Amino acid sequence: MRSHQPLSCPRLERLRRHSLLVGLPALTILGALGCGEGPTGNDDVQQVAGDVGALGGTPDTASTIAFQTFTDDVGKQAGTETRTLIRNARGYQSFFGHAPPASVDFSREWVMFYAAGTKQTGGYEASFLTVLRSGSRLIAVTHLTSPGLSCTVIQAITTPYVLIKLPAQPGATAQFFKSDSITDCVPNLCAKVTCPTDNACDPTTGQCLPSATPVRCGGITGAGCPGQGQCADDPNDGCDPKVGGADCGGICKCVQNQACVKDAKFDSSPSVCACVPSKPTCGPVCNIYCEYGNVPDANGCPTCTCNPPPTDLCATVKCAAGTHCDSGKCVADAVACGGFAGIACPGQGQCADDPSDSCDPKAGGADCGGICKCVQSQACVKDAKFDSSPSVCACVPSKPVCGPVCDIYCEYGNVLDASGCPTCKCNPPPTDLCATVKCAAGTHCDAGKCVSNAVSCGGIAGKACPGGGKCVDDPSDSCDPAHGGADCGGICSCVETVLCTSTHKFDSSPSVCACVPITPSACPTEKCPAPAPASVTTMCSDGTTAGPTCAPNASGTCAWTVTRCPA
Repeated sequence: MRSHQPLSCPRLERLRRHSLLVGLPALTILGALGCGEGPTGNDDVQQVAGDVGALGGTPDTASTIAFQTFTDDVGKQAGTETRTLIRNARGYQSFFGHAPPASVDFSREWVMFYAAGTKQTGGYEASFLTVLRSGSRLIAVTHLTSPGLSCTVIQAITTPYVLIKLPAQPGATAQFFKSDSITDCVPNLCAKVTCPTDNACDPTTGQCLPSATPVRCGGITGAGCPGQGQCADDPNDGCDPKVGGADCGGICKCVQNQACVKDAKFDSSPSVCACVPSKPTCGPVCNIYCEYGNVPDANGCPTCTCNPPPTDLCATVKCAAGTHCDSGKCVADAVACGGFAGIACPGQGQCADDPSDSCDPKAGGADCGGICKCVQSQACVKDAKFDSSPSVCACVPSKPVCGPVCDIYCEYGNVLDASGCPTCKCNPPPTDLCATVKCAAGTHCDAGKCVSNAVSCGGIAGKACPGGGKCVDDPSDSCDPAHGGADCGGICSCVETVLCTSTHKFDSSPSVCACVPITPSACPTEKCPAPAPASVTTMCSDGTTAGPTCAPNASGTCAWTVTRCPA
């Protein structure tokens, strides 16, 4: 194999020394000075020898260039630290001493080569993190992974290098930077572990264990344990809460007794002892710009690799009704017209030729359809506006523009004027006090107030309460389940004792008493007429909220109602 030694040319060495004196990188343009065999042109190969600095910041106008790695024989070129841009096959032949592989097409591609130089052991890996284009600058960031002191590596001379090919970038000059890292072969099991209060990470297992300070419970105050925790004997005192009377406290113990939803995990620390949202703790990410974001790892954390440009430009584009995405932009949907059926265009629309077919309705006969075009040809009245979409092409009513409303509180809403705008008058109280009251699940309206639906429990059947509910005395009967025997039933009472994940909420109705998925409202606030009632939203004792609510009325239309807390 013939090896080309571009740095041995005396004239080239003088240029290199001169560039160092003036404070420039050791930038070498190969072939122009006529040294070595097979001289190449000025623009064939561009090389930076030796070390380079880190990229201080990514230009705002930079765009990401996709690239692919490939393999080839690089000979002695891998023995010295260099970063090289090769623009054509002639430069490749001159630099490596042989023709490029068939997988590289220099008519539309360029090649970059990074050699980390000679290393005394194995365990090194060379790669390119990213390639960016900013004006005439082609910015390439290399990455060298080095083994840590505790790593077991091959004791042999190695020359790590990498070859990549990328779309040709005419008019661009390369600038090389680095972002290197060291592999820690002894894993720090606690590096990405965040423990809750009163816990510490065990470096031998990576698990959170209770710290020295226990969580107290019981005693005279009867303090309960957080979440699902149970009060147990404190072995460090001289009494047992089971036999020691009210003045003997204990410590909280936690054993998982419930399953958590998909996006949650069980925190078994005595200070929590419940399902909590699980989120990965991500470390620092490389200081590089990725136009389409970073590739995430298995935990959802960003890596130092950039996502390639999307093949479907409409994959993340959401267009309004009557439009569709075309090449990443929203355009109006075509409306068909003409043809055998003689379909007319809506409103003032005109039937025109469809450029996507092979005929013209003006010259193709009745069997050639067209598409509707809309040009405003009429003035609209005061309370209307022109909709120029091909599916309408007419004047349509415009929403009323309401002025400021009086700063008064109307419990049952404001009286609306003829345009649907609120006035300074309040609606009178409804004859049916429950007409505008929407109660939460498991409750019903009684005399204008939300009260819980009774759920029976206990009795001869020993019926249990749903979820985390507790069976208590029913004040409406004449017995007490605590003193009335097995034939005396009770009613379920619910107090929230668990934490719900971000996708769930606690349903405190006695018929549920558990975490349930949050479902989107059928009537979001923007579907109700503005402004909303001035009633204040409050938190009820059972965990629900009360106040203005946008909900369907009897006719199915979204309207404002005012909910109340259960009695």
